[in-house]
Amino acid sequence: MRSLLLILALVPLLAWAQSSLPPPPPKPLPSYAASVEVKSCSNSEDYYPRQSKQLNESGTVVLRFFVEADGKLGTVEVERSSGYRRLDQAARRLLETCRFKPAMVQGKIDRGPATLEVVWKLD
Repeated sequence: MRSLLLILALVPLLAWAQSSLPPPPPKPLPSYAASVEVKSCSNSEDYYPRQSKQLNESGTVVLRFFVEADGKLGTVEVERSSGYRRLDQAARRLLETCRFKPAMVQGKIDRGPATLEVVWKLD
């Protein structure tokens, strides 16, 4: 009986302690970078310039671009050239065939930067 009284006496104390605790911190809002849906892009073989094939030109192009909040491709620049203007231009044309996912910053869809590496290689 004594232990029952002690428990009953502690119940209001526990309720008071819980009510005086600060509220839990809010959950962080989702954030992620803009990206390209690579599987949506056309086959790079279709964009390999014929003259580059004939001249045995190959290399890697890194494109830096912006994805607008509406998911459309924004400005594009060659961050690292393949060393061949034709291949750099073909990489830009290839990028234009892709679908994109805009960035999300603290729960809001936003414009954001992304990169894509295009490897031109002859078999």
